[in-house]
Amino acid sequence: MSDIATMIYNSTKAGFPTTNKENTMRLIVEKKQVYGNALVYPACNKSRLIARLAGNETLTAGTVAIAKNLGYTFETKAETI
Repeated sequence: MSDIATMIYNSTKAGFPTTNKENTMRLIVEKKQVYGNALVYPACNKSRLIARLAGNETLTAGTVAIAKNLGYTFETKAETI
């Protein structure tokens, strides 16, 4: 199985409810400042897949806009102490 197929398979069996549209269309990300640039890093399997499809390690503004047009919503990862 390819890496992308494995990630899709794991994201659907990793406890994500598949009947609740809110959860299946939600992408979790982390915002980081790197050398003065605000970058958006994927923090869940689905957001990693979107970044890989776009050919990037981070989610660019264009990728975020396309994902939103497809119905995805974004949530920042909660900070832990």
